[in-house]
Amino acid sequence: MTGLLLVSHLQATAEGVRQLVKSLAGLDDDQILALGGHPEPGIAYDDLCRQLQSWQQEQDLTDIIAIGDLGSSLFLLEQCRDTEISGRLWVVDAPFLEGALAAAMALSVGEEPQAIFRAAENAWEIRKR
Repeated sequence: MTGLLLVSHLQATAEGVRQLVKSLAGLDDDQILALGGHPEPGIAYDDLCRQLQSWQQEQDLTDIIAIGDLGSSLFLLEQCRDTEISGRLWVVDAPFLEGALAAAMALSVGEEPQAIFRAAENAWEIRKR
């Protein structure tokens, strides 16, 4: 199964985007996870990887499409991918909200991980008008 992970420096931001894309795409709770924030500013690497591993195991995920809000969140995701995670962690360079929505829509219709990844990346081309 494929899951969608949203990582932000603020948990409220990640959770807000999660709620929006979940409702628009019709995803189940177990298909999308929001992680972020920490008592100290920024994101704690150990916490992020540990929570990601736990979710991956609980949901039996073979692929995770991960979208971060800023470059440092992508860096942390890449570290998790390279050292901590079994299965495939696809770290996407995409605009946070638009990329999350594009990925969620692709996931909701059963696209393969590579197509979900491309949908999120292609969100750079989405114009609002």
